[in-house]
Amino acid sequence: MRRMAERPPRRIAFIERHPRWWPDVEAAAEELVRATGRDGTFLLVDGEGEWEAVCVEVGDDQPAARWIETRTLPAGEWAVSTVDGRPAERLRERADGRPAWLARAEEAPTGEGEYEPGGETFGLSTRLGEHAGLRRIGVNVDVVRPGERSTKFHWHHEEEECFLVLSGGGILMVGDEAFRVGPGDFFAKREGPERPHQFVNDTDQDLRILTIGEHRGDQAEYPAAPWQPGDPPPAAR
Repeated sequence: MRRMAERPPRRIAFIERHPRWWPDVEAAAEELVRATGRDGTFLLVDGEGEWEAVCVEVGDDQPAARWIETRTLPAGEWAVSTVDGRPAERLRERADGRPAWLARAEEAPTGEGEYEPGGETFGLSTRLGEHAGLRRIGVNVDVVRPGERSTKFHWHHEEEECFLVLSGGGILMVGDEAFRVGPGDFFAKREGPERPHQFVNDTDQDLRILTIGEHRGDQAEYPAAPWQPGDPPPAAR
């Protein structure tokens, strides 16, 4: 049986359900408690009552790391129930009356980018577009930390992408060229092999980038990278 409860804003760490990495709620909850040192896990569920994420309340200083993501749950009316003996919640109505398509950045999921669990990480991504309901366009705010690259050197067969540097600085590597970039620089990348790319942060401050790209489910290619972590800083013009 479900009941309704008024909740204040809550900062959470969570593990999303994943058919390969985290299909089991018990394993996800155990890992979340281990990684955060906090008890009191609960589930976020969809309209059919299926669990989407295992969550725990944390402080503002809790970082996203590997498969542990963070976000802020809005104040509002939440449907409260249990799923497999665990407390479960689903947002029914926000306290501020905002629709789902008008989102605040801190409420969108933020997690580390990685191609496989335990592998190289590629900074932090806040998935704004997905959170607000976009289906055909991805919109992220990416943070490339000092000494990291934004992604593996790659290009897409069908998808266009574009990038706006918001703050910080670094190097944009495109093909066999490298360019120094900073706030206000905008990189437009069409589909095809002419502009394989990656950003490299060779500074001591975070590099923040607004990233927009299509969702076509196409194939990406990964040519030999001109720079990888541990290499000397690339020369740029």
